[in-house]
Amino acid sequence: MACGRALGVLLPAERRFVSVVFFDLVGSSQRFREGLEAAYQALQGVLEEAARIAREHGGFVHRFWATGFWSSSGPPGPGAGSPGGP
Repeated sequence: MACGRALGVLLPAERRFVSVVFFDLVGSSQRFREGLEAAYQALQGVLEEAARIAREHGGFVHRFWATGFWSSSGPPGPGAGSPGGP
């Protein structure tokens, strides 16, 4: 089977809703003028709080990077009405 080629079978229709959030702190590099340790502590606190809020709303934080993170929410498995779904 090649990418984009039909499978030869009809699969049941499935619709799932997913939210994706990309969070990045604008102007955060200016914090490093205060010193590396102070900037790290300030940015880490903001990122941890934002990630906590994302998780509180059902999100899963996939990855942190220097001044941001990537989070998503939605069903990771089969949706309702699909084989193996609820």
